[in-house]
Amino acid sequence: MDVLRSYSSAFSRSAITDIIKYEDYSHLGWLYSEFGSKRKSVASYGEYLKSLYLEMAKNYRCEYIFKNELIGYLIKHYKKTNTVTYNELKVGRSIVDMAVFNGESIAFEIKTEYDTPRRLEKQLDDYLRLFDKCYVVVPEEKASDYIQCIDESIGVMSLSKSRKGITIRTNREAKVNETIDSDLLISCLRTKEYERVVKDYYGNLPEVSGYEMYDKCKEMMREIPNSVLKSMFREMMKQRKASLQSLSDVPMELRQISLSLNLLSKDVSLLLNRLEKKIN
Repeated sequence: MDVLRSYSSAFSRSAITDIIKYEDYSHLGWLYSEFGSKRKSVASYGEYLKSLYLEMAKNYRCEYIFKNELIGYLIKHYKKTNTVTYNELKVGRSIVDMAVFNGESIAFEIKTEYDTPRRLEKQLDDYLRLFDKCYVVVPEEKASDYIQCIDESIGVMSLSKSRKGITIRTNREAKVNETIDSDLLISCLRTKEYERVVKDYYGNLPEVSGYEMYDKCKEMMREIPNSVLKSMFREMMKQRKASLQSLSDVPMELRQISLSLNLLSKDVSLLLNRLEKKIN
């Protein structure tokens, strides 16, 4: 298990950033010299990362594996839509593991076999104040436990191993949440975004500035109908990022770290080019 945990560090923000910015392969080099590779054909750092991912997917389904496989599932599920995805989006006092915005806003909270349901009720309560739908993503063997212990409005998805790799399926569909907390929403938006919400709905901004502007916009947003506010929220979030489909061109094992680092296509190209370097 300690070895597998070490493997997961190959996909850390620092390890990948060092390669992109400084051509620094020291962490991957250390892993290779310390643990080697079970795959004889590994020659480049890119091939080594792929071999580590396959080993983790088989024997260590950590959060990185869950997120990465969920991204693959979402790419297939929403391949013909204008969908954007966020990694670790702050919502109130919680951080949603993955958030999706298209015609709906969907929150995904991941609980691996190494996690507990502690704090889950509070997290889901925060997400339901903002998102149209919420799902908990868990190991297949724990799906029934979570179905029994969380509100029936929350969907449950499960991850399991199969002959073809990893499979994600929906054990319980989420119910649509019609409400939205405008006070929580404004705390998630940037200044220009909540000002635009108010201006678009009312036609103009209040003639105040600074904190008074924030407080006045907060007050005015409380009067906007839920359905309108939800639609505005989705559109604001969709304008911040590139489409989910941009990740479809990224190798499977690197999708989550690319999302986490908000890599542009040129950054991904640079990373892939540098990962072609042969391991000494």
